[in-house]
Amino acid sequence: MGNVYGYLGKSDSCISQFMSAIKILENNKYLPELSRTYLNLGIMYDNIEDYQKSITY
Repeated sequence: MGNVYGYLGKSDSCISQFMSAIKILENNKYLPELSRTYLNLGIMYDNIEDYQKSITY
């Protein structure tokens, strides 16, 4: 869902969805999808030019 918001240009909703997904994925220890979600979050921060957070994720 986060990617859909990203494509629509709704960066706040996109980031919120990714953060929610990260909590769920961490609780369930689903590591492959967790790494992809962190990558997507970092890309979104890069797209909105928040480079410090982009590096973090």
